[in-house]
Amino acid sequence: MTHLLNASGGEVARHEYLIDQSGQALVEGASRYYEGLCSGEDIKRLLADCYLSPAIEIDCNWKNTWILPPLIELFADARFLHLVRDPRVNVIACHNLDYYGQSASLPAEAGYEVMVQWLRALPRIRRSEWETLSPFARNCVFWVETHRLILAALSSQPERYLLRRLEDLSDDEAIRGIYRFFALPVASMEDVRRALATRVNTKVDEKKTIARTKSDILPRFDACDDETQGTLRRICGPIAAQLGYLI
Repeated sequence: MTHLLNASGGEVARHEYLIDQSGQALVEGASRYYEGLCSGEDIKRLLADCYLSPAIEIDCNWKNTWILPPLIELFADARFLHLVRDPRVNVIACHNLDYYGQSASLPAEAGYEVMVQWLRALPRIRRSEWETLSPFARNCVFWVETHRLILAALSSQPERYLLRRLEDLSDDEAIRGIYRFFALPVASMEDVRRALATRVNTKVDEKKTIARTKSDILPRFDACDDETQGTLRRICGPIAAQLGYLI
């Protein structure tokens, strides 16, 4: 998404910009806010201490979902693009990166420290049955809560909120709508295709590291066993349907 937005001309977006400007403090801070361990005022003070370049207008970062109330207060005119990925792909990808698995409790290997920091900072979701859930079920609940939070905060404000599924980025008009939403020049479709073909953040090394110790790497959803498929459908199905996925 960062590359796509910057295809409009000039660097207007960065990946995880607020996290970088906070010295990585927002990695833990966003989860602490969601869990009630710090206040909205704490988050606003943290963001106020960041150096924010006027040229960088857009931050592409899923952690923003977990601090929406103070973020909306601090940036009263901000608009929010809600980019969604099919849970049948997204949940399995997160599970295979060992979200809510054992890697967070292991010593960080050299070059792997940042990934471990993110794993250790994953939020404990507000569900009564949380402690009894398997790691895979926790990933399902995490996916649901991520999208529930932004829907609850912004879906009733169409002037500030735009939903796009990852699959929508194959549609030229859907992409033009993103540029218009952010009041950016519409990039040429040639530049759009080039941006979308740019592979970034593939986490190849992290996946290799995790695969050495993780015994429950999952295949594609349609190759998973019935129990795994049923768990994902049961937990993710209702909100997935709201987002345009009939699973």
